[in-house]
Parts: sequence; structure tokens; C-alpha cells
Amino acid sequence: CNADFVCPESVTGCDANIEKPERPIGTWWGMSEEEKVEAKAEMEAKVDTFKQQILVCACCDGKSLQELVGNDRSEGGRGKQILAKLQEMVETECNADFVC
Repeated sequence: CNADFVCPESVTGCDANIEKPERPIGTWWGMSEEEKVEAKAEMEAKVDTFKQQILVCACCDGKSLQELVGNDRSEGGRGKQILAKLQEMVETECNADFVC
């Protein structure tokens, strides 16, 4: 993990697949601009929480991405792109010099 990333004293939530937050589909059309801004902020917070959990489990608990998000993302298409981005994030943030 990099200098900005600090592992928690206890690691939890790494035993099951971590669910990536899904975008609300079809609900944007009926929203006001204020509701859209609020929904986007909420979605970004959920994605940040998801990424943080991935980092904690990968950097501090030694889990692989396949263990964390399941193999369904490695099949191809958008899932494969997401898995590649997550792998890049883990490789950037996790570092062999950091002791969890």
C-alpha cells in the first residue's frame, strides 16, 4: 500500500464477493437537476467505499481480485475492463514495502 494508504487494525468483509454498486438505470429521466447531483454524489460515495474495501482486502488481507469480485467480471466486455482497472488500482496502491 502506498504512504497514503493505512491498513485498519482489523480487516473485515473480505470473506465474500464484494458487490460493486450498480448505477441506477432509467431513473435519471424523471429527476430534477438537484436530484441528479445528489444521486451522482451518492453513487460516487458508494464507488469510493467499494474501492476502499477492495484495497483493504487486497493490500491488508492478501486476497486476489477474483476472490473479492468473483470470476464473472473476467469473462469479457465491460466486466473485463472493470477488473483491469481494479487490478491497476491495487498494483498502484499496494506495495511490497508496506507492512499491514
